[in-house]
Amino acid sequence: MCNFFSLVSNPKNGDIMYADWKVRKAFLVGEIPDMESPDSHTSIASYFGHKSKAHDKFNMYEYDPLTKKFAVDKINGEDDSASVEKFCRELDFKKIIPALIIKPVVNPFEITPPPRK
Repeated sequence: MCNFFSLVSNPKNGDIMYADWKVRKAFLVGEIPDMESPDSHTSIASYFGHKSKAHDKFNMYEYDPLTKKFAVDKINGEDDSASVEKFCRELDFKKIIPALIIKPVVNPFEITPPPRK
């Protein structure tokens, strides 16, 4: 899948790896030429030193901070999805994309309009 926001976890030691703003900014200016995308599970694992097939031992997830939807892409062994989901829900996304402003999504059919003057 590899959509924003992708992350990789190692349930054996509790590590959660993802591209923060420092990594994303370096990618955007071409300082990490071997990175496919800051939201590629393989690229994330490789950036943190897990080259080749080593990334296959990690669990892979996606989280959409706007809809709050958490998705499991792949579990390789121990399932740590509950702790990773909690991590995502508590993460300050200003550390990922400083300009990102997250506001609650409002269905206009479910709110009462203000009174007319």
